[in-house]
Amino acid sequence: SSELAIQHLKENLISKTNNIILLGQSIGCVVATEMAGLGYGSSLILISPFTSIKHMAYQLFPKILVNSLLTLFPSFLKFKMNNLEKFQAKKGILANSQVCIIHGDRDEIVPYAHGKQLHKVLPSSLFYTIKGAGHNTILSHPEVLQRIQNCVITTT
Repeated sequence: SSELAIQHLKENLISKTNNIILLGQSIGCVVATEMAGLGYGSSLILISPFTSIKHMAYQLFPKILVNSLLTLFPSFLKFKMNNLEKFQAKKGILANSQVCIIHGDRDEIVPYAHGKQLHKVLPSSLFYTIKGAGHNTILSHPEVLQRIQNCVITTT
């Protein structure tokens, strides 16, 4: 459905795909990164991204519990939700366009290290640390809007 929405924008509202800036926050980063990997958009802005849902599960629960669930219910993580894998593949706009990663250093849900790891895999990306920002408070920091604006200006 995300791909259909972008196709609608492209065909009916915007003349070129490169006029679309993809933005995702937290789990929404999966959709934005997927669309970027398929070549949609001109740039990608990720706020509080995680490397993969499996890595998140390992962060939140004992590894033995996660592995047991995956063994008993293999479809539990049917959709990998793996941003790291997409970054490593460097397909679509991830290969040659602007990528901005914004992460709060006090994120209590998605570890700050996940955002840093994505940046490390794609060193051409811009990485912005929002000091004191938690997962659910990051958008209330005025600096975030400034960083998003910087990313947009850089790509247009």
